Amino acid sequence: MSTPDRAERLLKIATIGLPANRRVWGAAMRAELASIDEPSARKRFSRSAALMAFKRGWGTHLGLALLAGVLVVGSVPPSGPEHRGRCYAGVGAF
Repeated sequence: MSTPDRAERLLKIATIGLPANRRVWGAAMRAELASIDEPSARKRFSRSAALMAFKRGWGTHLGLALLAGVLVVGSVPPSGPEHRGRCYAGVGAF
């Protein structure tokens, strides 16, 4: 058994969180990738299949959670001695 390449790892990670009704589809995409030999074609296939798996599986929930995290972190003003007493847009002085 050979070591998985990036395309194979990407597709495996992307299909891990698929719901039960999509697991057969994920297995079929991994089997199809195994039949592709050309590296650039493997990359293209794995990217497109991973994107669809991401959209159909846990990706939507993960994407929303990441977006919420970015918004929360982005709304927290900087802290530390160099920022003490300064006012930032929408945030009062400390």
